[in-house]
Amino acid sequence: MKGVSLLQPYAWAVAMKLKPAETRTWKTTHRGPLLIAASKRIDHKAYDYLKSIGIQLPRKEDLVLGAVIATTNLTIIEPYRKDHE
Repeated sequence: MKGVSLLQPYAWAVAMKLKPAETRTWKTTHRGPLLIAASKRIDHKAYDYLKSIGIQLPRKEDLVLGAVIATTNLTIIEPYRKDHE
């Protein structure tokens, strides 16, 4: 099965269905099941931002790192645009 690695807390947000899209600059022809792996690092700025907009995140020390944490289904690919960020 194919997979993608995301920094925490993004991987957690995808697993919790709070982040339905992911921006990448590369193309893929894959559609279907996709593993979501949490990388070994935390994006502290993203964590602080998500908390600031009211998302109830787990404590940083409780986020799973370096493991597959979810599966999803890749269905739609849109061309990357700067405004996706």
